[in-house]
Formats: sequence, structure tokens, C-alpha cells
Amino acid sequence: MPGYAASDLIGNWTSTDKKLRYDFLEGFAPKKGVVIQYENGKPKSVDEWEIRPDGVKFGYSTNKYKILDNTMIFAGKNFQRLPIKKSGKIIELKRESQIFIDTLVASYWLNPIEEESYQYKKGFSSTSGIFSITKKGKQESLGSWSFANGVIKIARSIYPNERIAGDFLLLLTSRNNITVLKRGEKS
Repeated sequence: MPGYAASDLIGNWTSTDKKLRYDFLEGFAPKKGVVIQYENGKPKSVDEWEIRPDGVKFGYSTNKYKILDNTMIFAGKNFQRLPIKKSGKIIELKRESQIFIDTLVASYWLNPIEEESYQYKKGFSSTSGIFSITKKGKQESLGSWSFANGVIKIARSIYPNERIAGDFLLLLTSRNNITVLKRGEKS
């Protein structure tokens, strides 16, 4: 496991009243990652997080936090760490390209906020193919993807770093933004 973020913050946290939940995912740089916020069990937002000297920043605000064992005090609220189910190792495209591509095409990938589903299929080679986007049950668009020299291109976007971590596909853009998709059903 790369251990880029190296933080006790990484994991799934739920408020004591179970109305608010944060899933902190490891990113591509130290003390940075992606957080998915849920309210009443439904995903509300996906933001990048960063540990700073005055707390953790995501969205427009920085909040102080303190972690003691499996308890976190964050923005004045108490959270409990949820047990993590082990769902596989981290697969990096640059290190295990064929395993990454096989895993990519084996499942549908879902946008955590919108009702969008992405399906990737191999084309005439094992390093390129097509993808389709379905939104609210309707076919939205088709595009192509290809991989070469550790970089994947999806439609017009180039992602110089990418990984599958458990149930999440993380794509780092050339502008250092992270795109996150969650594993859906097998395709």
C-alpha cells in the first residue's frame, strides 16, 4: 500500500446520531485526499481534503479535529470510526496496468453524488476501448479511453496518476484534482 496520506483521518466516520457520515479516502500526496459526505444516508458532496496546521480543510472551511482511538471530535461534533471491510488491495495503473484495466472493465463505476454510471469496455487491444455514461437510466454519451506510458486518457481528459482502492476509482487530473467513482455492479 502506498500510504501517501499517512493519516489517522483516513476511514469512515459517523456522527453519534448517525445523521452525518464522512468517508475520508487516501489521496495522491501526503496529508491530502478525497472526502465523501453523507447526510441521512445519502451522498451530499465529494471534496478534496487537506491536513493543515490549523485543522483539516475541505470545501471552503477548515475545521479543527482530534482523534482518540476510534473517536473523532470534528467541527464540534463527536464521530465514531466505522469498521472497514477489506475489499482488496490498492491497484495502481503504473505498477499493475493489466490488473488495473481488467478491474476497470469488470464493473460499472458510479458517480457518488449524481445518478451517473460509467461502463468501460476493451476495444481491439487490451490498452484501449470505449466507455458509456448512463444518467438516470438513459444513455448519455459514448467516448474512448486509452492507456500508454502510465497515463490514461478518457475522452479529452488526461489522468497522469490513477488507482483503484477497494471500491473506489481515483483519477488524478493534470491540474491535481481528483475524480472519484464508486464501484457498482459487475458489468
